[in-house]
Amino acid sequence: MFEFLTRKRVARLCCTLLCVAALGAQSSPGSAEPDVIKLRTGRAVVLRAKADVYRTAVVDAAICDIAQFTPRELSLVGKGVGQTQVTFWFDDRRLAPQTYLIDVQF
Repeated sequence: MFEFLTRKRVARLCCTLLCVAALGAQSSPGSAEPDVIKLRTGRAVVLRAKADVYRTAVVDAAICDIAQFTPRELSLVGKGVGQTQVTFWFDDRRLAPQTYLIDVQF
């Protein structure tokens, strides 16, 4: 089951994933924390990237899971309460990998 979000929230989440990646922004050591994406257990959010995602990683799979439907469409699923990080790598090697903090609440 997917959590239906407001258009504003979906736009913000997509912008977080897509716009930063499109600019090729890269955080340097000691810089600000990664962007946070909030989920609820048993709920999901669909993200659409502007570049093909060829690899993903989740630090703690008991908290969050990633389902990739197409090279540019992914779903983040809240599995358990807690925080973890996810990282996305893009086919376009000019784009830096992007890491996000996933905060899953009950």
